[in-house]
Amino acid sequence: MNLQNMLAASEHIAGMLVVMFALAALWGLAALSAWFVATFIKPEERGRSAPRAAPPPAPAKAAVAADDDEAVVVAAVALLLLEHHRVVSVRPVHSAWAQLGRQDVQASHHLH
Repeated sequence: MNLQNMLAASEHIAGMLVVMFALAALWGLAALSAWFVATFIKPEERGRSAPRAAPPPAPAKAAVAADDDEAVVVAAVALLLLEHHRVVSVRPVHSAWAQLGRQDVQASHHLH
């Protein structure tokens, strides 16, 4: 091994050591903060900062979707809004913009 190869390798090893040191320091800070909370904050005071949210209500039987597309929309609404909402109807939206987009995509496929 010549000197240039050893210098190039030492730069990479030094970089790796810096990253490892930074990760160890972050781990130490996390452990220290957990120890601080466990030691100095009483258990009854830990949960007072934010009230607990009520569990979401059980979905009504009428809200159960019969169609797969409707079921996906209902699940997406429930997931995104984090609240119970009633989806009244799901219907496709026909727009010229969407039709032109589909035509462009299909025209880009060169079938022989």
